Amino acid sequence: MILPQQQNQTAAIPFNCVLFGMDGTLLDSAAGVIASAAKALAAVGAPVPSLEEMRLYVGPPMIESFRGPAGLDEETAQKGCWPGTALMWDHQA
Repeated sequence: MILPQQQNQTAAIPFNCVLFGMDGTLLDSAAGVIASAAKALAAVGAPVPSLEEMRLYVGPPMIESFRGPAGLDEETAQKGCWPGTALMWDHQA
């Protein structure tokens, strides 16, 4: 939001946080998306596609990629999208 500057008012507005969208506009998030999707697929026992095929997962919502290109059923796709799925994979022995 742009606020009109009033007379005798400084231009600086104090902020206590700044949010950045990590959707590829400010940085290339493809490597992280692909790595996370691959870990999630492996964690639910699904085959992990080639890197070239995994590029299809960058952009759309992950649930759509799991239902579509990955061909997962709804229950498995939902499990793959649970935020802890890829993290659990990192901590397996």
